[in-house]
Amino acid sequence: MALITITACQDTGRRPVIDGSVPIVDVHVPAQCPQLPDRSGFNFLGEACVADPFPVNTECHDGAGWCIAGTCRPQSSIKDTSCPACPAGTEHFAPAGAGYCAL
Repeated sequence: MALITITACQDTGRRPVIDGSVPIVDVHVPAQCPQLPDRSGFNFLGEACVADPFPVNTECHDGAGWCIAGTCRPQSSIKDTSCPACPAGTEHFAPAGAGYCAL
C-alpha cells in the first residue's frame, strides 16, 4: 500500500511589485516620420461601428481607424507608412492583429 503525503509549502520569496513611477519607454520614431502626437490633444475617435466577424480587421472613420469591440479607434501607424501614430503608451493590438490607439 502506498502512502501519499502532501506537504504544503509556503513561498517566502520576494514578489515583484509594479511601480507606477516607471516611465513609459520612448517609441522610436524614424527620421522621415512626424513626431508622436501629444496625448492631451489626440483624437481617439470613439464613434460606434460594426466589425466583421473574427479574424477580419474592419476599417472605420474613412479608413483611418479600426473597429474594436464596436468602437472606432485610430490605427497605430500612419496609413501606407511604417510611421507610428499613437501617443506614447497608448498602442494596443486587437485579437486579429490590428494595431490601434486607446487610453
